[in-house]
Amino acid sequence: MFFIEGRQFVNERPEVVIDYLKSLDKSSLKLNSEDFKFINRGKFIALQVFNNNKEFLIRKSFLNKYLKKFKFPPKLVVKFSPETLSHILNDLSISYENNLNVFIENNEAVSFGKTRIDDVELIMLIQKSENRIKSITRNDFFVELKLENCFDEYPIDGLSEELSPALVSEDTIKYKLD
Repeated sequence: MFFIEGRQFVNERPEVVIDYLKSLDKSSLKLNSEDFKFINRGKFIALQVFNNNKEFLIRKSFLNKYLKKFKFPPKLVVKFSPETLSHILNDLSISYENNLNVFIENNEAVSFGKTRIDDVELIMLIQKSENRIKSITRNDFFVELKLENCFDEYPIDGLSEELSPALVSEDTIKYKLD
């Protein structure tokens, strides 16, 4: 079984990452447990949405977060066939009482939750400040910004409290994306 992962950047120039992020087709869907099911698509698992008759392959980031939500260890996943895993995910979804806000990038389910940080907005806000970004490391789980100038003061003007970083050092800001 394979798990899709989004494009990863390691210490990349900001303009390369920003161009990529701006090119993504992003959307979100608000679903309740009767609106979807997980299905086996060969070596992949897909999220099938009934009301718009669409399917979205799920990324590793979505799967890990979904399993952790139900206290199911993601490391066990490799022991299951895609068919078995889709049944486990469907059984777990029955007990999910809240709406599921699913975040989609290029027709793949990346994550779910109340909100997800908009990387482009975050990067643009930081670039407007005096802290110029030297390089960006990003994957489906986090975005890390290396700065040319060290912080004198945090938070950066314009950043809301929702955008509080997971890590701040004198030349690095690291954000969990959800």
